[in-house]
Amino acid sequence: MKTERHVRKSNIFVEGRYRFGVNEQRILLSVISKIKISDVEFKPYRLQWKYLKKITSNHYKNADDFNSACERLKNKTVIIRDGDKQHGFGFLSGWTIEPGKWIDFRVDPCMKEMLLDLLQEGKFTLYKLECILGLGSSYSIRLYELLKANEWKQQPVEIRLDDLKWKLGVEPGKK
Repeated sequence: MKTERHVRKSNIFVEGRYRFGVNEQRILLSVISKIKISDVEFKPYRLQWKYLKKITSNHYKNADDFNSACERLKNKTVIIRDGDKQHGFGFLSGWTIEPGKWIDFRVDPCMKEMLLDLLQEGKFTLYKLECILGLGSSYSIRLYELLKANEWKQQPVEIRLDDLKWKLGVEPGKK
């Protein structure tokens, strides 16, 4: 029997600003789905090579391709708003690749508030990983998350265009 994997993110993270490519997001969300409710600290989260190739539609073919993807995941910034303040974080602190076998991903400790101990906080978004793996663009994944975060309200979701552009990482002035 296949186990369903879930993505659990704080709403602060969902409402933040970040822009990853579609395959980078698939990897990022697969890593997040490995985090257990009971985890109090991050540990290396292992994804098998075969699985990574499948979710990225064989876009990455070798260790160099995956290494480049991990580097992009490490170097891109997640920005969250806290009142008038903005905080920036990287997602990964590092990774280890065993070519052809697996990649161990190490999540940056700054992401702790956004990914751990979320049940106590109660302000998180939960969805099945499979719901986003078939989506074809990074924007569709982000829109899914933003709408899912507001699902509990059971009413139409209104997001100002400037806020939506900010959350999606669209540069000001771009259409």
